[in-house]
This record gives sequence, structure tokens and C-alpha cells, in this order.
Amino acid sequence: MQEGRVHHWLEGMTWELYACMSILKNLKALSMMLYEDQRMASRLANTMFSSLKGRPVQGRIFEGKEPPQFVALFQPMVVLKGGLSSGYKKLVADKGLQDETYTAESVALIRISRTAIHNNNAVQVDAVAASLNSAECFVLQSGSTMFTWHGNQSSFEQQQLAAKVVEFLKPGVALKHAKEGTGSSAFWFALGGKQSYTSFLVCSTLSNAFNSSYDMISSMV
Repeated sequence: MQEGRVHHWLEGMTWELYACMSILKNLKALSMMLYEDQRMASRLANTMFSSLKGRPVQGRIFEGKEPPQFVALFQPMVVLKGGLSSGYKKLVADKGLQDETYTAESVALIRISRTAIHNNNAVQVDAVAASLNSAECFVLQSGSTMFTWHGNQSSFEQQQLAAKVVEFLKPGVALKHAKEGTGSSAFWFALGGKQSYTSFLVCSTLSNAFNSSYDMISSMV
């Protein structure tokens, strides 16, 4: 995931976002590196706070826990893999890890799920066919080529957000659309070939909806 520090000043409020990466090796070293980045973010926020004579309110936000007011600042809000900080780059080099940081030339798969203006969600996932599912839309970047893939059970709003994410990443690029079951050979080649994928998200959503409806009906009987 994109790692770094984002500071925004809006309507008298200073926000801090600490985005965390997922690296399985050497978690202790990773934690120390993140801690140093967080300390730097705090120092910068405090400097801004002091320069504005204490008028702003400081807030600390963690990835996956963003409030609606924060999400609404980004249209769209896209979370990408890797990191740009010197701490992340040093860890990758010292440990011989693969740097998964997103670049405009890389192969990248981005999942589109929630679409509300205060709750939209576009996150880079592993660029393999197994990451797909029928309930959502995906954006696939393969060098200069951009695809959107629409799951059979995805919504029109998800499809619109997918197109918006493409325009955000590569303005003006020619977009290739693919519906579930009709992906081109170039699409599957970029993902390393066809693989099976599931619709577990749909099953989970339907199950939760059914259980909620059952509980409501039971309480009325």
C-alpha cells in the first residue's frame, strides 16, 4: 500500500494520514521505520500548528479508519502499493525485498468497491487473476495500456468510479473495457494468465442482508 504522510489544511483543520505497507519479512524493522516516519509527520504537523498560532485542530488518521470528512478531500481516493519515504526505500534495499511501489509504467491492479463520495474505495491489490471477483470493478494498468474489468454483479456507480480512477492515473489515455467473461488475451496476459476467482464478497453481503432481515422480521413477530 502507498506509504507516506499526507497533510491537508481545510476549514481550520490539520489532518495526518499514516499509510502503512504490508511487508511480511522483518516486521520489527518495518515497525521501527514506520515509527520514525510517524515522528517526522508529527513534527511537521506541530510546526504547521504553531505557525498558525494554534488555531487548527490536529487529528491523527490511520489507513482503513478514515472518517468521511477525510475521504471527501480525495476524489477519487486511491491507495497504491509501496512507499516513497527514505525509510521505506532503505528497508527494501537493506533486506533485499522487492519494491512494490506503484509507477506509471508498472503492472497494477486496482480494486473498486465503495463508491459514495464520503466512502469511496480504490485500493491496489496483487496483479493476478485470483484478485478479481464478480461483485466489484477493477482497473488494470499494463504499461501505457489501461483496462477496466466489470464484474457481473458490479454496480453502475463502481463502473463510473473505475473510469474516474483511470482518468486520475493517466489523463486522456484510451481505455479498454472488459466485462466478466469477455476479457481479451492482452488483459489476461498482464495478470499472468487466467485463474479461478470467487464471488465470496457477494455471498458475504447477501448473507449479512438476509440475517439482518430475518432478525428484523423475528423481532416483529
